[in-house]
Amino acid sequence: GKDGSSSNLVQRELNSTQREAVYNFVVARSSGDAPHSLIGLAGSGKTGTLIEIALQYVAARRRVLLVAPSDAAADVLVERLDEVLAAAAATRRRWKKTVVVRVNEPTRDVGSVQAAVRVLRRSVVDKLTGAFALPTATQLRAAHVVVCTCESSALLRHTFRGRGDGGGGGVMTNFFEAVLVDEAVQATIPEVLVPLTQAAPHARVLLVGDAHQLGARVRSAIARRHGLGVSLLETHLRAWAAASATTTSTTSTTAAAAAATNKLVWRKGHAATTATAAPSSPPRTHCTLLRRNYRSHPALLRVSARLFYGDRHALVCSQREVRSPTTVA
Repeated sequence: GKDGSSSNLVQRELNSTQREAVYNFVVARSSGDAPHSLIGLAGSGKTGTLIEIALQYVAARRRVLLVAPSDAAADVLVERLDEVLAAAAATRRRWKKTVVVRVNEPTRDVGSVQAAVRVLRRSVVDKLTGAFALPTATQLRAAHVVVCTCESSALLRHTFRGRGDGGGGGVMTNFFEAVLVDEAVQATIPEVLVPLTQAAPHARVLLVGDAHQLGARVRSAIARRHGLGVSLLETHLRAWAAASATTTSTTSTTAAAAAATNKLVWRKGHAATTATAAPSSPPRTHCTLLRRNYRSHPALLRVSARLFYGDRHALVCSQREVRSPTTVA
């Protein structure tokens, strides 16, 4: 089914909508070569789903770039990823070998993350100065997942400059086969375009966020007037909404062929021996809305769902399923 099989997942506790998001992005490629958006209210498990998607690419031996607008958000990605890997390694030893590299600006204060042991363990620190350092070309080649801020991803170019790796002029091409952007609504379009320059020509792009939360801070009135205050995620959703009004439906023959192809990819792209059949007619969708919420009180959630999502997001988990804000994002 399109929500996947738990035997293929690293986080087997994901709900059906989260599994559908993983399937849509990794297997069905339901948005084609265009970016895919993963949206939902705070506490709906967006970051956990993003982590699962990243690890599905790692399982298929493809390198992933995880980015976020701020150091704090990027650190959360590292911590969540490290937690999931630790749990997975307890039962599946191959996950112990997963290499995660956190790229920090050399000017960032190491003391600001002293308490974040998981982040420091995945970071590169100069042994002589005790300051953050950029990873070497060898360290990047060994990494399965690279985590940094949108802006800091530009620093990756310098690692390969003059080494003849991944493209000329210091620009890495064909290096990352998936670029996953968390908190995408809080980043301006130019910020998000920076990590996209590190992607392979046919790399998949995932934009994760909530278009109804606070967006990027743009101080210039002129910049806002010309659209800089609108994120790439919002622009993407608007473009698809406009295109859908003039797009004809896919024929049954094309759908059947796509389903057969998706089934083959699902089998080849995952290490699990149990293959899951693809949907008979996979949806051509540009985004996935996570409907279940693990954090909010039902009364609070109903207000947000009614105001922003037309009550489509009003599925509240039971009290025993509700988790603390530190475990769900």
